[in-house]
Amino acid sequence: MKPWAFKGELIKSVKEGSVGIKKIAERSGYAFRGRYHDPELNDFYYEDVYYKNCMVAADGSPIKYGKGNSSVLIAGSVGFGSFVSIRVYNKRAYNYIKSELRNKFHFKTAEVDGKWATLKKGNVVVDVSVDGNAYCFTFYIK
Repeated sequence: MKPWAFKGELIKSVKEGSVGIKKIAERSGYAFRGRYHDPELNDFYYEDVYYKNCMVAADGSPIKYGKGNSSVLIAGSVGFGSFVSIRVYNKRAYNYIKSELRNKFHFKTAEVDGKWATLKKGNVVVDVSVDGNAYCFTFYIK
């Protein structure tokens, strides 16, 4: 399965408070790296980090890339609710995901600001950002 082919499951998982995200990630070929918790924040802030075709630090930042499409999946809570973020390190994968969100899942562009864009469909929001070779899609409920 392509590392981004389970977006519909991710969206459903976010709507349900990230229920079943571990099964979704592992079924899609991701390995669990661990739970990252910034000690300066309260216990409601955490991130579970999964990776595919790359090595990552505890906080999910990539250390070394493997062959194929490398990606990092982060599921967590930031105080206002749960989120799921998928970071891909390939521009073709980024363009494919963005196209699928718009064409298959019918997300509309709500806002654009430089290297950031926000897509929205109902109460599901996807923040899209580009930082160097990291292309990030963060799904959350607003």
